[in-house]
Amino acid sequence: MPATTASAGAASGQWAELPADLLRDIACRLRTASDSVRFDAVCRPWRDALEVQEGLLPWLPAPSEAGDVSAEARRCRCIFSRTSYRAPGVCVRDRRVACADGTAAWLLSAHKELSLVNPLSAEPLPLPFPRERLDHNWLEHRHRIISDDGAVLLYNFSPNPPRHGCYTYPYRRDRFRASFLRPGEDQWQRVSSDLGGTDLCCAAAHYRGYVVCVSLTSYHVLRPNREPLADGPLPVVRGKLRRRSHLVEYDGRLLLASVLQDDGGNVNDLSVSLHKLRVKKGGEVVEWARRDFYCDKDDVLFLGFPGSFAVDAEWLGGELSGGTAYFVMARTAPQQPCSMYRYSFKDGAATLVETLPPGWHDASCMWFIPEPKIIMFRKRRQQRADQEQETPAAINPFYCLFLMLLLLSMFLALLFYFIA
Repeated sequence: MPATTASAGAASGQWAELPADLLRDIACRLRTASDSVRFDAVCRPWRDALEVQEGLLPWLPAPSEAGDVSAEARRCRCIFSRTSYRAPGVCVRDRRVACADGTAAWLLSAHKELSLVNPLSAEPLPLPFPRERLDHNWLEHRHRIISDDGAVLLYNFSPNPPRHGCYTYPYRRDRFRASFLRPGEDQWQRVSSDLGGTDLCCAAAHYRGYVVCVSLTSYHVLRPNREPLADGPLPVVRGKLRRRSHLVEYDGRLLLASVLQDDGGNVNDLSVSLHKLRVKKGGEVVEWARRDFYCDKDDVLFLGFPGSFAVDAEWLGGELSGGTAYFVMARTAPQQPCSMYRYSFKDGAATLVETLPPGWHDASCMWFIPEPKIIMFRKRRQQRADQEQETPAAINPFYCLFLMLLLLSMFLALLFYFIA
C-alpha cells in the first residue's frame, strides 16, 4: 500500500474514533445546512452525532418574476454564511407555502394530484391537515400560509382587478380575495374586500376566525360572508415613515412589525416597531397596542413575505442574538440588489448585514428554515439491511436437484427392500 494511502487511512480512523460526546457537542454547534452536509459526509460516527442537531439558520429563496422557472429562480441564499445554493425542490416561484413555524413547502401539481414538497429535496412532506384539504383552492390563490394552529390561508391581491366583458362590472371590484380553512372544519370560508381602495397589501394573516390585512397606512379585519369587522389607520410613530408592514404570529398573538424610516429623509436611519392586535369579545373594539418589549432578549424575528416568524435564540444555539429582527429593504434605484438589515430592540439601531447578490431586487423575500435530507443514504442502507434479514436467501437450484435425487434413491432402496 502506498505511504500516502496508508497515512490517509490512519487519519480517517483517528477522526472516526473521536469521543461520541465530543462529536455531539460539535454537531449541536452547526447552524448552516452546508456545514451539516459536510459533517455528515465524514464517516458513520459523525453521521450518528447529527441526530442531536437543533435548528439551522434560515435561508432566503431568490426572488423572480411570475412564471420564471430558470436556474436563478431556484437559488437560495444564507446571509449568515454568505453562500448561495441550488435547491432542486424550489421549482415554481409562485407556489411557495409559508409556515408560521419557519418551515416552508412548495406546492406541486402532477397528474392532477397536489402535494407539498421539501424545497431542498423535492420530497413529499407530511401534511398538517387531512389530505382532502389539499384541493383546487390552493391553485386558485397565489399566496399560501399555514398558521401555528394548522389553519390555512390562501389569498390573492390585485390593485387593478379586471372588469368582466365589455360592460362596466355592476358590482365593486374586490382587490382582495381569500379562503381559509380552520382545523376541524370541512368547508372553506371565503372573504373578499376592496380594502378601502388601497393599492398595496403588505401582509395578511388568519387570526381567530378573521383575516387581517395591512398596508403601509391602514388595516382591515375581515370576516367571511359579512361586512368587515373593523378597519382604520395603522398606528403612527412620531418622526417615522412606515416602509414595510409584516404580520407575525407570536405565542398565540398577532403582532404588526413595521419597518420604519426617519421622516427627515435619512434612508439609513431604520427601525422596527411592534404592535399587538387586540380584538375584544364580540369584536366591539379593535386596536393596536405598542409591544416592543415582547422581543427584548429571547426571540429573533425574520420579517418576510408572504409570512414572517419568530424563533427562540436559544434554539439557534446562540448563533444569533435575541431581541433582534432581520428584514430586507429595496434600494431606491430600480433593479438594484436589496439590502439585508439587522435591528436590535435593545440598542434601537439597525445595521447592514449584507447587500444581496445581483438579481435580488425584490424586497418581498420569504425566509424559511432548511431541512436537508443529509442522512438519506444511511437510511437506505439500513432499509436494505433490514430487507436482507427479513427476506430468506435464494436456494441454489443444484442443491434442489441433489435433494430430489437423494429422496429418489431412498425411495427406491425402500421399495427393493419390501419386494425382497
